[in-house]
Amino acid sequence: MQKILDGLAGKPVTQKTIAGNSIEVWLGVAPMDEDALVIWADPPWRLEAAGRVVSTSAEFPGEKEDGESDQAYRARFDAACAASDGLRKATLISASVDSLTSDLELIFDGELKLRTFTVWRDERWHFRDYGQNKRYRVAIGGVEIERID
Repeated sequence: MQKILDGLAGKPVTQKTIAGNSIEVWLGVAPMDEDALVIWADPPWRLEAAGRVVSTSAEFPGEKEDGESDQAYRARFDAACAASDGLRKATLISASVDSLTSDLELIFDGELKLRTFTVWRDERWHFRDYGQNKRYRVAIGGVEIERID
């Protein structure tokens, strides 16, 4: 897996999306392009900028609070999403995976770091390579490769 991650260095982020409290980083080409590359990180994760934490998976509201309007809930969710917008124009400098824990660290220009933390033994992050029609599911104990159809 590390060899594949090494090949991502120098690729610009073309889109960053949030799904629930998972983060998706598209690299190199437009999202959903036939050669798209994407890293999906499930919680827990955090984004650091210049040595300080700017966003974490724990900051995304899972549901509305009692009496909260849809509009107020959406504003809270959008504010949490905006905290990671620094990734949108960043370029990946390096990516590494810890061989013991499968934790992922992505280092971008602008002193940005995206880190995942394994707290369960199941998949914590995955990498999709649409050009190769492969998904690499990473967890403690190894990598599972499957076709994307």
